[in-house]
Amino acid sequence: MRSLTAEAMSAQPSDITLASPTVPPPVPFLLTGTLREYQLVGLGWLSAIYTKRLNGILADEMGLGKTIQTIALLAHLACDQAVWGPHLIVVPTSVMLNWEMEFKRWCPGFKIITYFGSLRERKEKRKSHILILGNLT
Repeated sequence: MRSLTAEAMSAQPSDITLASPTVPPPVPFLLTGTLREYQLVGLGWLSAIYTKRLNGILADEMGLGKTIQTIALLAHLACDQAVWGPHLIVVPTSVMLNWEMEFKRWCPGFKIITYFGSLRERKEKRKSHILILGNLT
């Protein structure tokens, strides 16, 4: 039985560089924009660790498209694996609007809600949406 560390290391894109295109990860048809090459590598890695049921952190520098890569992963799961959700993304209140706008821009086919309100209101919201944006407060 392989160790968890070995399993995680096998998902690392060690043979992929930006200069050496290999088999690109599938780009979901729901995505309306074009991913940059390094974002495709990130999508491939996220998809691989999801398939292996591992956890990971996408920790690029600010402004390199971590939000978009996450959106691309959710679109990939919906298109290629029929995993439509619901999904929960927990973000600070200060960036919740940005996430909502990025979903509308990159994946307008997803129904999303911002998750707040009374217990009853939140329960009703969960019934009809595939993606939920929540905050920590």
